[in-house]
Amino acid sequence: MLGDQPWAHSSADSDASNVRASSSFRCSSVVIRHSACCLVMICIAGCGDPSSARFVPSERTAQEALDGVLSAWQSGQPPVTIRNSAGTIEVSDSQRKTGQTLESYEILGPVPGDSPRCFAVKLKLANPAEELLVRYAVFGPNPYWVMRHEDLEMVAHWDHNMEPEKKKDGEKYPNK
Repeated sequence: MLGDQPWAHSSADSDASNVRASSSFRCSSVVIRHSACCLVMICIAGCGDPSSARFVPSERTAQEALDGVLSAWQSGQPPVTIRNSAGTIEVSDSQRKTGQTLESYEILGPVPGDSPRCFAVKLKLANPAEELLVRYAVFGPNPYWVMRHEDLEMVAHWDHNMEPEKKKDGEKYPNK
């Protein structure tokens, strides 16, 4: 039914419901767009070409970019394009929960990951209260990209073959 879709609205829906549903759809499309761009940059950076070094910011610049993203989140800004002393920063963090705020954070330092510049970060969140230890990857020339490591892994495994759904006896196609 159309009313069950996040992009479908009836005139009887409240304004709050319309804003919530449309922002959810917009957020999903932004994450997909950013993830696709990140995938292209990761592929280019991983080609082994000496010129791929330009996609790896210095540790200091990467940490400044990450600090800018976390500071913006702490001040209530959504995960969108940010500008600070490091330059322009694109953000991809689909793990953020709607309404959850960042009370404090601590960048613990560089850690291994699927990108040459990964950092461990301790997050103290509210609404609901939660403390997390997460990794962020930072890459790209200006504009820089700051991605939650889980998002980076998701993008990197898009080519993973999913197991086909098994059909029941007598069915031509599996039910979905």
